[in-house]
Amino acid sequence: MGNYAVITLHREKSRPSIRGLERHIEREGGIYSHNHELRPELSALNYHFISPAGKYNNLIDEKISEHGCICRSNSTLLVHAIISASYDYIIKKDVDYQRRLFLHALEFIKEKYGTDNILSAVVHLDENAPHLHAVFVPITRDGRLSASELVAKPIYEGTVQRDFFDHMKREFPEIDTPHFGYVPDSSALKPEVYKRAASMVLKTEELMADTRDMNMFNMEKKRERISESISLLMPEIVDLKLRLDASGKLIEQMRRDKDEMEIELDVCREKMRRKDSRIRELEQLKSQDELEITRLQKLLSLIPSDTRHEYLKGEKQFEDVFALRPREER
Repeated sequence: MGNYAVITLHREKSRPSIRGLERHIEREGGIYSHNHELRPELSALNYHFISPAGKYNNLIDEKISEHGCICRSNSTLLVHAIISASYDYIIKKDVDYQRRLFLHALEFIKEKYGTDNILSAVVHLDENAPHLHAVFVPITRDGRLSASELVAKPIYEGTVQRDFFDHMKREFPEIDTPHFGYVPDSSALKPEVYKRAASMVLKTEELMADTRDMNMFNMEKKRERISESISLLMPEIVDLKLRLDASGKLIEQMRRDKDEMEIELDVCREKMRRKDSRIRELEQLKSQDELEITRLQKLLSLIPSDTRHEYLKGEKQFEDVFALRPREER
């Protein structure tokens, strides 16, 4: 697996969902017993680049009021950005390197979506792999609440990952190109890949169970659990999508290489066929020439040796060719 840095963006429209997301990101309360990857003993190592000045929903209201934004019932109120990296890459780096990487990634969010719009940016070190959560209110430069313009359109056009990659590559040249140009390692799957796949299946089953069991009495709690599960699943899903896309590209490339090799093989076979045919022709001519030389040698052997040698005297090439002995006189 290569060295990848990935950004995912999720839009939040529901106040209860935002509250559940806040509890997960800010590690509020003890509601994460179902998160098998969370290690509470490491939660003290989590750190903020930007600490929230209050509750998310209150801060959202302040931002909307400050800019005089029009807020519709279906408006996206908050965008949740997750910055993650391929497990084999990030887990081998020390804390200082990870901090520099996530801080540089946060600069991308600031430049792209506005520093003042960011409510919180925190790095989690208490889960399977380090990752950055950043949440911001999608307010445009001219003061409109528009996640469609800031987030949905760039995602649809496919510019988010490319712009993010270009930004990260300037500071971390060792980062590999994502799926739009990435060729994976073709080595066999390692045991941890199967382990991570099993973990994803377990999380998905828990998410489906929470969705099925939701009712009017536990709706808020279930939404919190679902929001948390989605936040945990998305980096792994993105990583899996990268691997699938890369595998598809590798398969296509290998098929093209195979087709080219088959064409080259056909050409070589044709050349071999022609050479075999030519070899047979030359061997036939050689056999005919050998028969002719033998016939001529017999013919010359009938000539008296003194006459023959007188004629061949000084003609070295003839002597070498026929290598005749004087005929024994009777």
